[in-house]
Amino acid sequence: MKKIFLLVLVLLAQIYANSFDDGYYWQNIKKDDKKAIKYYTKAIAKGEDLQDAYYNRGLSYYHLKQYKLAIADYGKSIEINPNDNDAYYNRALSYDMLGNTPLAIADYQQTIKINPKDKDAYHNLGLIYIDQKRYKEAKELAKTNCDMGDCELSDLIKKEGY
Repeated sequence: MKKIFLLVLVLLAQIYANSFDDGYYWQNIKKDDKKAIKYYTKAIAKGEDLQDAYYNRGLSYYHLKQYKLAIADYGKSIEINPNDNDAYYNRALSYDMLGNTPLAIADYQQTIKINPKDKDAYHNLGLIYIDQKRYKEAKELAKTNCDMGDCELSDLIKKEGY
């Protein structure tokens, strides 16, 4: 009788397993983004933790350098939660990797609008502005970032003589 009970319990656990948690396990513990994508896709199909499932699947696509797919998933995450500065930030990184500077700028700006203390967004946006020879704007971002304790961009601007 105990064996039957345990078998039923195991079967029920598999039926009701949370695919999102499985995706998180494969992504963060096992560092296997391909398997994580498989489980996040199942979670999305089941309607589990949709915003996080899209966001985390986007991270896995990003790690696999599948930037267009990452952008699409970050976009879905943003549709569900338009105030998710991390989704905007990571989508900006993906746009940047594809060389789509205008959309990267827009997403870095949105990241800063949502979270004015996001040092990485200031830093990366400043680097883009330096690349575009928009030194005044880069210096403004660098000053704000340095005021928050991250002076790396300011140091770069001084070193390069901008």
